[in-house]
Amino acid sequence: MSDAVLTRLTEAAEGLIHAFDAGSAEAVEQATKRFSTALSEVQSIGGWRGSPEIIEKLQYAMKLADAARARVNYLEALCNAAGIDRPAAAYDRRARMKA
Repeated sequence: MSDAVLTRLTEAAEGLIHAFDAGSAEAVEQATKRFSTALSEVQSIGGWRGSPEIIEKLQYAMKLADAARARVNYLEALCNAAGIDRPAAAYDRRARMKA
């Protein structure tokens, strides 16, 4: 796996977290697109055999993605507490679509 691809994924995940923290819907939308592109790039590689350093970088990127997911859940809880209707979550923690 390419180190550059993982760097782009990590940077995209960090950008998504910053966008959520900034509270700008436009920033979240742009960051989501960048993260989706970076994730697609990682998925297109296919082979997951790598050095311990590559595996560590991938695990770090996944932790960042999980931190972004936690922010979404927090925002949903705030909306719920405020009585704001929101759609049901479409994806679970492992990014699998809920039935």
